[in-house]
Amino acid sequence: MHEEQKKLLAEKGGDYQKEFLDAALDNDKFCELIKGWGFIEGETPKVPETTWSDNELLNPTYQTEEIIAETWADLKFREAARPGTWFSIHVEMIERGKIEKSSHFAGSTNGTKESGHDRIQKALKSKANSPKEVDDRVRDVLRRMGGVTLRGARTTYENCPTARTWWCHQYAKEAQRLFSDSTQDVENLSNTLKKASGFWAVLITSMTSSLTVIGEPGIRSSLIQFRNSLEDGGVNSELDSDQIKNLIRRVGRRAVVQALGALEPQQVLQIIRDEIAPQIPPKKKKQLNK
Repeated sequence: MHEEQKKLLAEKGGDYQKEFLDAALDNDKFCELIKGWGFIEGETPKVPETTWSDNELLNPTYQTEEIIAETWADLKFREAARPGTWFSIHVEMIERGKIEKSSHFAGSTNGTKESGHDRIQKALKSKANSPKEVDDRVRDVLRRMGGVTLRGARTTYENCPTARTWWCHQYAKEAQRLFSDSTQDVENLSNTLKKASGFWAVLITSMTSSLTVIGEPGIRSSLIQFRNSLEDGGVNSELDSDQIKNLIRRVGRRAVVQALGALEPQQVLQIIRDEIAPQIPPKKKKQLNK
């Protein structure tokens, strides 16, 4: 699949990209093209009982999140981290009518509610015939199907809504379990992961790059619980993405020096809250143009 994606993305607006988008307008053609990449193997993936709208696919509600978690409860973490797993799942959903249109993967998520079908048609038939617009739609489809493999390990966590939702639920459930005395439920913790400014992207980037220690369950869950507690309006409740990066970088350094992963999660959370978070510099004030 990686080589096919490289070939597809090699020329913006090229013939292969146009062929790909044209196929995305037809369920059968699209599934045949994707399956021709040769990555779908093993058992037939499970699919939900309900048919998803384009909005459920691109912006899953918590109700859809519960369906995602239940349907693919048996997935191993190593399987869920592979783009091919989600490509395979989505192809099966299209073929079994659980996703009505393969073009849904190109739909707008910026509030315009422009359908994937219309966006693809616009890219293919625009008088300007912009290579960038064609390339953007291709990348939209790839990201939402399972990820752009050229982006490395974090693409599935960040770019595929179904996979991202699955991961958020798993980590939220893990954080609730490790903090058994917490009053926070899985939905609250998951919402923090999905909605807190920049938190998910910084967490995943850290876990899949040089700060892999952040991925230890006790440390990861402590960070999630800490960020969730800020939603109650406590000190530094408005941490921006730069401050979150600073916080996680400091936690990573401390984890190496002190072996935070060997401590109880409650102890790690207390260290983050009492010792590390107070060291984070305040937000930089925006300078007004004179």
